[in-house]
Amino acid sequence: MLLNDLVNQWIVQKENIYYLVSLPPHQLRKRREDGGWSALECIEHLNIYARMYLDSVEEAISASPDDDNSTFKSGLLGGYFARTMAPAGTKMKTFKSTDPQLVSFHHDVIDEFQKHLERWGILLEMARHKDLNKKRVAMVKLPLLRFKLGDMLHILINHQSRHLQQAMRVAG
Repeated sequence: MLLNDLVNQWIVQKENIYYLVSLPPHQLRKRREDGGWSALECIEHLNIYARMYLDSVEEAISASPDDDNSTFKSGLLGGYFARTMAPAGTKMKTFKSTDPQLVSFHHDVIDEFQKHLERWGILLEMARHKDLNKKRVAMVKLPLLRFKLGDMLHILINHQSRHLQQAMRVAG
């Protein structure tokens, strides 16, 4: 079931962030030799997305009809986006407005992400009792693209897994 898989990913994400918190700050700020993001930049990128999507996902969950027994059926485009956002998915360029190297970020990057991560956990639990097929959530950068709530949760949780794994690799 989709939500069980997403909750399992969320648990691994919490374990990843606990590990990253234990590292010294210089290790979190260290960039890859090819100019790729540091672990902190990966996490700030996720903060940017959480700021963009948490409220709209929560609104969609709250507005979705209660249904403990509905089976989620991914949409064609939503399923594609979820697969491309998975850690082993397609490599893509980020939007300039979400590139942490081009935006200023603050020293509480990890604290903010941990708060977002807790909120994602609450939303995933709320979603267990909702029909994830009925409500749609728009892509912030491409508002004409609207995905089923279940697909959007899948896309965003996969995106978090992708960049947390990237942060783990670069931090060592």
